[in-house]
Amino acid sequence: FLMLKEDTSYSSPIASLFYETYDTDKQLKERLAQDATQLQCIVGNHTTNATVQFGRTQQPKLQDYADGIDILEFLQKIC
Repeated sequence: FLMLKEDTSYSSPIASLFYETYDTDKQLKERLAQDATQLQCIVGNHTTNATVQFGRTQQPKLQDYADGIDILEFLQKIC
């Protein structure tokens, strides 16, 4: 089972999917830019550097870092 709920929160309970609607692409882009620090990736068919294609979220490339942080570089700095 999956429950759909219109909600602006990013975290949803198990078996729930929150969604939001927008009147224009500009509104969506502004919302994503405003909350960029809360997002790990954006999934969609749009071709931008920040967008991950559907079905590719669990297949990262070598240069894709969790939360944009190069862990090896981080570890080298603290040693």
